Amino acid sequence: MADLQASLNGWKSKNSLLFVFASCQEDHFCKIQRELFSDCQEALQRYGLVVAEIFEQGGSHIGGLQLDPDSCDYLRRQFRVSPGEFKVLLLGKDQHIKLATDSMVSERELLMRLEAAAPEGVEAMFS
Repeated sequence: MADLQASLNGWKSKNSLLFVFASCQEDHFCKIQRELFSDCQEALQRYGLVVAEIFEQGGSHIGGLQLDPDSCDYLRRQFRVSPGEFKVLLLGKDQHIKLATDSMVSERELLMRLEAAAPEGVEAMFS
């Protein structure tokens, strides 16, 4: 848990975090969400987005950091996500929730939210 909190603190000011909560890696909505973002990975990286997939059963991670079940439970409580619930949350660099939905998010919607939350001039750097 200390590793998780240290990593979160390190990312929070430098990166936006996209949390995808699902029951497991094979969750239908989670698989579709992954596919929706697969074509825009480069753009997401330019905005410094770190993707976190939080499952009730195995394989959870934040970026390259693998999470144990206790860490996943902690994150579910922190963001008030019920067991079995699919949820997508975008946490901005300012540590405020920029998007919270119980349905899938299109790459267009996500990129618009990231652009709106980006500091002035960041869009120009990546155009």
